Amino acid sequence: MAILKTNDELTNVLNFSTPLATVARLYEAAQRLFPDFSLNLGARLQGELTTYDQFRQLYKVPFFTYTFPTVIDWVDGSYQEELNKKLKAVYKSQPETGKQVSSLIGHAVTDKLKQLEE
Repeated sequence: MAILKTNDELTNVLNFSTPLATVARLYEAAQRLFPDFSLNLGARLQGELTTYDQFRQLYKVPFFTYTFPTVIDWVDGSYQEELNKKLKAVYKSQPETGKQVSSLIGHAVTDKLKQLEE
């Protein structure tokens, strides 16, 4: 009850099975708990977190309902087209950012599908 009474959005990270325990909140909580947290991340993970945050900026509301794209939407290409249009519109002056976001998702989908085949 004490945690709930704090009225701090970061208390949601204590129950990371809820949709309120977002990557952004978990990351912020880790930074508060461990001041040097960001310094200890590898370059690849830091880059992926940055890229994920850029992707998240495309959607201002969290994905709490089943309205988000699925793996099959990525594989059949329909979401890739939608995402690329949105990335070009949002990151007009930063085309490399769009490529990084698309690449991160592509790698994640490919890796997950490989894991399922094993």
